[in-house]
Amino acid sequence: APPSAVQRVQLKIRKAGNVIAYVIGRRVTRDDTFVIDDFAFSGNPGRAKLPALLRAAAGDLRRVAAWLPPAHARASLPRGSVRARKDSIFMVRPISRAGNEWWRANHEAALLSRSDAIWPADHV
Repeated sequence: APPSAVQRVQLKIRKAGNVIAYVIGRRVTRDDTFVIDDFAFSGNPGRAKLPALLRAAAGDLRRVAAWLPPAHARASLPRGSVRARKDSIFMVRPISRAGNEWWRANHEAALLSRSDAIWPADHV
């Protein structure tokens, strides 16, 4: 269980029975911060709802913190809410056959990008 100063948040928006946007994170009251663990949206309807969903998840907390998301997701966040890290974290994850195929097709663009080209892990 998380410490009492941490509240888990899992919100989703449905349209016609399908999830079009979700956010999973933690409200860390001692740091006045909502920490995004994951978020996603489906198409333009989900993209349009994402800022309101993040505001609802953050509530009255002053800061929102997260990984630097891929460029297509970063464009959906409120202006000024994303700042690049000044340090790095070494991460290793086994890659599936589909992940290897994606890497072969997209590695040059991914290596030249200023943000993560994909979410931090390949889903197996």
